[in-house]
Amino acid sequence: MAAVRAVPPSAEPAVPAPLDPLAYNVALPQVEFEGPLDLLLHLIQSHQLNILDIPIKFITARYLEYLSVMQALTIDVASEYLVMAAVLAHIKSKLLLPTVPAEQQGDDADEGADPRQELVRRLLDYQRFKAAAAEMGALSEAAQDAFVRPPPPPPPRGEGPLAEFPVHLLVEAFGRAGWEVPPPPASMFAWAPLPPALRHLGSLEFSKQLLTHAHVAVAPGVGYGENGEGFVRIALVENEQRLRQAARNVRRYLASMGINTPARTAG
Repeated sequence: MAAVRAVPPSAEPAVPAPLDPLAYNVALPQVEFEGPLDLLLHLIQSHQLNILDIPIKFITARYLEYLSVMQALTIDVASEYLVMAAVLAHIKSKLLLPTVPAEQQGDDADEGADPRQELVRRLLDYQRFKAAAAEMGALSEAAQDAFVRPPPPPPPRGEGPLAEFPVHLLVEAFGRAGWEVPPPPASMFAWAPLPPALRHLGSLEFSKQLLTHAHVAVAPGVGYGENGEGFVRIALVENEQRLRQAARNVRRYLASMGINTPARTAG
């Protein structure tokens, strides 16, 4: 008779451990995206893809997976993200269509074009603007660390009415420096067109050069929309000494660029 092995009383069938729901959570990257283009750029860079030859099928799948995780975690998904998902799906469907030979194409010049071109252009523009914004932010922080703010003027004796910002000082000081600034209608900031000889730089590059060479910080108008291109926004500071110092720095910068400043009048 075959021997039968007795099971010790203490040995009990193993019971599988309960599943931990947290073990199956998908960890989102610790990045706050500023929009769908920012998310797409993050996916392209994290997967080391060629931005000029985007694999639409792959990037669409990763993008939709990310949106699904956001919705599963009850994160509100803005409509612009859903619009980009529709754009990716449209591009993907167009790439699946057979290529039309050149001799059979109609009058539409875009009929045989790569459907990814517009998306690639938008991504490249966004990438350049994001890099420039980061560079300007670093320059602004460096300028704050390198230049000490002068002490405030002593308080006036006695009580008197609060004086409004002398807007004419801004217009006159920058005008003498060779930069015509129209009188601002507001009291917090002024919109100034770029000097005619430097309009080819664009508001972003002009702002960077002012910060680097004249130590004057202005906001590029392109950051406020396409209609802001060709202008910069100047914050009005209630300190005549700082205003005149900024005008002197602007004068030296314009002179270094070969722009003649108006001659000073006597008195």
